[in-house]
Amino acid sequence: MNRRKILPYLVLTLVLLLPLALLDTAKFSYARGKGKAEDTQNSKAKKENIGKEKKVSEKKGEKWKPPGLSKKEDEDWAKGIPPGWSRGRKVGWRGRNYPPGFDKWDKEKKEKWKKDKSEAMKQAEDWARESAESKNMDEEKIEAETESVLTSVDNSAKAGVPLEKVLEVIRKSIEKDVSGRNIERICGAMVHTASEGADPDAVVEFTGILLDEEVDGREVAFKIYIRFERR
Repeated sequence: MNRRKILPYLVLTLVLLLPLALLDTAKFSYARGKGKAEDTQNSKAKKENIGKEKKVSEKKGEKWKPPGLSKKEDEDWAKGIPPGWSRGRKVGWRGRNYPPGFDKWDKEKKEKWKKDKSEAMKQAEDWARESAESKNMDEEKIEAETESVLTSVDNSAKAGVPLEKVLEVIRKSIEKDVSGRNIERICGAMVHTASEGADPDAVVEFTGILLDEEVDGREVAFKIYIRFERR
């Protein structure tokens, strides 16, 4: 068959296939656009769900407070001082020097935790000092900011909160220009809720969303308590 005879068949084939190709392209574009829209909606719904605040329950005219508080913590809460905000926690969370279950760890795991904690403390100190110096703070203020951040790492680590989660919260807080004292408050809330069974991943995610929304550091701490109180 010569070229002249083949040419009409090729043209006819193209004419028949072109609409089908255009239809498939349109379907793909629609599906891709629909998928992006659904992803956007799902992301927005997730954020709205996380961002919804649990209503503060009241009983007999008293405001909500975290369950499981010690007598001292209960007295502090009545004065507006949530657990983890006290300056007297320099020796570790609730007097502990090591995370829960530390005595049952083997030597290698213990040494790794100590090394990781030391490195986390150094990293957090560098972040805090660099941030304070960039704001032209005097040395006394720099030391105060650094001490608050180091206390946050120390207490969080001794409470058993994963060090990478602690550093994630501290890094995000410093980036959002949260003061050292409020970082200490946020980590105190994270430590308390984690010790009561809250998932650290969920707490860190929630904290990150609040910080992205420019919520005040003090308010972030309260919102963590309210959302993750023990069931």
